[in-house]
Amino acid sequence: FSYLDSTVGMSNVLVILTGDHGVSPVPEVNVKRRMPGGRMPAGIVRKAVEAALNAKYGDGQWILSGADVAPYFNQDLIRQKKLDSAEVERTAADAARHVPHVFRAYPGDLLASGVAMEDHVGRRVMNGFYAPRSPDLYVLLEPYWLYGTGGTTHGSTFSYDAHVPVIFMGPGFKAGRFNAPAAVNDIAPNPT
Repeated sequence: FSYLDSTVGMSNVLVILTGDHGVSPVPEVNVKRRMPGGRMPAGIVRKAVEAALNAKYGDGQWILSGADVAPYFNQDLIRQKKLDSAEVERTAADAARHVPHVFRAYPGDLLASGVAMEDHVGRRVMNGFYAPRSPDLYVLLEPYWLYGTGGTTHGSTFSYDAHVPVIFMGPGFKAGRFNAPAAVNDIAPNPT
């Protein structure tokens, strides 16, 4: 700020502070506060999905890569067994939904078709989906539940992850707190 003030003057500078995501509270802290949440053991969703696919379609290496939240399926195996990939994804999603503390499971074909946009959660999942690179299944845990053994993360669709501050400082802005809805892309200048 000192450099900007000395070179162009702070009366000619607009400062915007924001973030690209929020963050989930640490589950251990929430438990101490008697709030909901917890940790999912790593691999629990993957094991449930693999067991369901093995039971319905026969043994195989169904999941090639990806964490519990976003597995990629073995498309060669699906073709070899002459299966419909959308049906395999739906079977996997159904298995994932039966794991305790799984909030929703979205098959990739559902996301690709746009059907998942029934509410704000589905819309947010859809906004993060890109068919050529996205996983075949997206598993969303209940609010304040995380995978893994320590720390925190981000990436859910819940407000604590999606809500970020947008702070403007500079000429033309009235000091104060404004609670009107805004999106981070509202920061972009309007060409009109």
